[in-house]
Amino acid sequence: ACVDGEETRDGVVTEVDLIFQLIPLNPVGTYRVRSYFDFGDAIASTGAVGEWIMMIFDGFDDPGAMLYNIIIDLCGQFAPGLLCQGIDAVAGLTGLKKDLQDAITNLVTSSDTGCKIIRAGCDLRGAVRTLEVLSTVYMSKLGADFRIYGTTNFTGLAFYWRYSCPAGAPADCGRTELSYDAVLDLQLVAGDWEGTVTSYDHLVIGSHGVDLRYGKLITFLINDVLLPALTNDQAHNFQEALEYWFNCESFANWLSGISILGASLSYDSSYSVCSGAINILGTGLGFGTALLSLQEFSSVMNLSGEVDFVELDGDFGVDELVNGKWAGTLNFGGSVSSILGVWSGCRIDEVSGTCEYPPVNNTAMFGSNACSTCAP
Repeated sequence: ACVDGEETRDGVVTEVDLIFQLIPLNPVGTYRVRSYFDFGDAIASTGAVGEWIMMIFDGFDDPGAMLYNIIIDLCGQFAPGLLCQGIDAVAGLTGLKKDLQDAITNLVTSSDTGCKIIRAGCDLRGAVRTLEVLSTVYMSKLGADFRIYGTTNFTGLAFYWRYSCPAGAPADCGRTELSYDAVLDLQLVAGDWEGTVTSYDHLVIGSHGVDLRYGKLITFLINDVLLPALTNDQAHNFQEALEYWFNCESFANWLSGISILGASLSYDSSYSVCSGAINILGTGLGFGTALLSLQEFSSVMNLSGEVDFVELDGDFGVDELVNGKWAGTLNFGGSVSSILGVWSGCRIDEVSGTCEYPPVNNTAMFGSNACSTCAP
């Protein structure tokens, strides 16, 4: 007998070469996709504006160092000659500078209000770093060269402010989703891309651009969401929040009582230092102006990615997208910084329409942006 031109005989083993060809899974269809992006400290790369904002964010980790530097800078406006520079120099040589910074930190963190501000500020930094993006992805027909074309339509965006979440809270604690109108206002609309299917069940997506007004998003989160929540809706900018949080009379009593080599500031000068710090941080030269500049910066994400296909029902069609990763850059205000992301998706059934936005393992991402505890 013959099989494909090879003669076979009874009782004789005949070796035959068989060619197997992997049939790639068919990804054509529409998927609901959930992505998490870690923008890192992209703000820091925006020059003087970013330096101001990062100074505030870093100040939540070490309030003593930030406030000490502001006090020394402002002190020269109210004290004669080079008194303040001399105090700073002597304090640095004797180790008193670190003691003063620690004392300021203890003053802030020893009160319930101070702890809330420190914790909220750290959570604020996490909220502008880690963002959730919801989208609908359409993948077109798979070509003979295993190339595929896709379109991503963005449908939602959420941030995580875990200020009120207890220890061990679930991953979705503190999640707040923005309205679709807000998403459109941020110009997060759509993006087209090309990809290649490899190893029959793996998609590699080429680099493509996505517009996102990241600076405007940060400003919106700070002024319209987080500060009102922290001040019982009494503040919608940073200066109003500082005035709500800090009592300059108590601060002036504390600062005027410190003497170095017999020199000290008067109560009035100490009070002026406090009010001046609030004004600088909140308005003209500080955080308020920085936010106004920040929201005008243009920004574009350039992303490439990969994801694994999962087929569940034997029809060679892709049912789920798992283990997705994003990597790329954010061109923000003329500066470029790295961004990372994780994602997953599921096919929208053409008949039932079932498939909710799937969960994504974002534990590592949130862990890297975790806040230290502060207890009065």
